[in-house]
Amino acid sequence: MKRGYFSHWRRKTTEVAVLAVVAGLAAWALSSRSVAQSTAGQVRTAATIIDRAPTWAHDPDPYETFSGAVAVDPVRNEIIVQSPRKLLVYDRQANTPPSAKFTEPKRMIAGPNTKMSDNCGLYVDSKNGEIYTMSNDISDLMTVYAPGAKGDVAPQRALITPQTVYGMAVDDENQELFMSVGQPPAVFVFPKTAKGNDAALRILEGNHTQLAYPHGIALDNKDHLLFVGNVGPTADSKDGLAWRRWPTIPGSADTLWGVPCNRTKGIDCEYGGEWYRKFEGNVYKFVGRETVIPGSGRFEPPSITVYPIKANGDVAPIRVIQGPKSGLNWPMNLTVDSEHGELLVANSAGDSVLVFRITDKGDVAPVRTLKGPKTGLKNPVGVYVDNKNDELVVSDVRTHSAQVFRRTADGDTAPLRVIRSSPVGVEAPALGRVTGIAYDSKRDQILAPN
Repeated sequence: MKRGYFSHWRRKTTEVAVLAVVAGLAAWALSSRSVAQSTAGQVRTAATIIDRAPTWAHDPDPYETFSGAVAVDPVRNEIIVQSPRKLLVYDRQANTPPSAKFTEPKRMIAGPNTKMSDNCGLYVDSKNGEIYTMSNDISDLMTVYAPGAKGDVAPQRALITPQTVYGMAVDDENQELFMSVGQPPAVFVFPKTAKGNDAALRILEGNHTQLAYPHGIALDNKDHLLFVGNVGPTADSKDGLAWRRWPTIPGSADTLWGVPCNRTKGIDCEYGGEWYRKFEGNVYKFVGRETVIPGSGRFEPPSITVYPIKANGDVAPIRVIQGPKSGLNWPMNLTVDSEHGELLVANSAGDSVLVFRITDKGDVAPVRTLKGPKTGLKNPVGVYVDNKNDELVVSDVRTHSAQVFRRTADGDTAPLRVIRSSPVGVEAPALGRVTGIAYDSKRDQILAPN
């Protein structure tokens, strides 16, 4: 799961203190990038090793969690689903019987050579069979795999991305790749074939954009529009500049989004997607975060903001969908159905898929809402319209499943087919990148933010 969720477990108070210390050390080590390889039962940092078996642990999910986006390759009749560190490829017409434990994928891309971690954005090029996936928060890479790739294979190419990337979309007409960035909020546009340390072509960011921790992103190539789903957390900037503080230098081989990499002058690009870092006083300083106004952080209502597809800089949206009638609640991935003039939203915290007209604005209700016990949706995170087969595919993180509906499905409608990676009724633990822990003594519960 991505950020913004809390997982709860009931646990004895005598174990909480040790658990909190271990979680704190692990979070610190991960955030400082000083964590080393460890074995079972160890938490290892640069200064400390705790080497004993835990008194209690919440077991990891034994099944594949469909935690990211979903896509269809209509040419090869495949459905591609993301789990945190894998790409699972199923036959498009696969259907898991209720009595079956799960459906085996026809192929899987997984392993350390793939360089995947915390998968989020997904794009499948049906013309050549390439699969693009992005890694959120950890490895900070967009990786591309060859047609038919399977197993522990290296990507054909990899692009260094900003940290907190999430959504991805491609404009094939102009050969451009779009990605949303959560914090500071932005939309980056790269050449579709970008790799390594290539610079961005354009960066949409600033106070006027109304971006607020953007997640899903989608393009309407017919009317040349860019749609962004905003979860809501945001803060004001002193000058509207963060990623754009330094101009991009297209074509430069030694640049991080236009920031020259020169270690002799203390400018380091080693960690790629981490915030631009400058070495001062024997410590690395994350340059640019001082542009955020202290105390301005807040939660805005979730929204969909719409821009011209070539928007660059601090550009205000031309339309905004926002308000209680919209039903938006933690919008994740988006998809645009240009053929039918519709925008579809995987509305994760609302356990629903919302369908708007691409011309909608303001506090407007969806034209359709797919929601209810028959749908099987509990935390949908990915949505894809397959116009060739007139179907809608939704990936759901909580139920270990991808559901296939009629494209026009509405209300409490059962799916046509379901692909499961676990037995019926087995829910995912909803653990993602846990970087802290707290104990509620009143309820005797452990809370873990993801």
